[in-house]
Amino acid sequence: RADQGDTPYNLRNCAYLEEFSKPKIVYMEIQTDNASEGYPFPCFSFDNKKCVTLNTAYTMSSESVDVRYILGILNSTLGRFLTKLYVTQLQQRQFRMLAQYVIKFPIPREADYGFLISLVNRELESHSEKTESDINEYVERLYGLTQEESVVIRQED
Repeated sequence: RADQGDTPYNLRNCAYLEEFSKPKIVYMEIQTDNASEGYPFPCFSFDNKKCVTLNTAYTMSSESVDVRYILGILNSTLGRFLTKLYVTQLQQRQFRMLAQYVIKFPIPREADYGFLISLVNRELESHSEKTESDINEYVERLYGLTQEESVVIRQED
């Protein structure tokens, strides 16, 4: 082919290739909501090892915000609620996480990024229910949820 690249693996010039080298959020296109069988939902992961995804996964990186801040929101109880509102449901427990829908999630920009990032770092190092609970509470406050709204969000979990 005439459009082969100059790399050893002969890929064409890829405008977003550098994005894979950045810390990023990675998520699968189709996710199952069935924690009892080992499928946490939603399942957004942090990658700082320069992994490359294939055609059934998506990545998110940012020049302006530490993606761990966004990760904390997306994997929270409220993030679960937002996911079900914004993405396409395929079957009773399966969701198609197309980037065109995920990018529309409302992410507050005026916040103490550092506090949520520290909680996310703690969760990444050693998963604990206490840290998960702290993240959920902080995200609910970040969005200004009332006590009643928080109860509804948690009941959806």
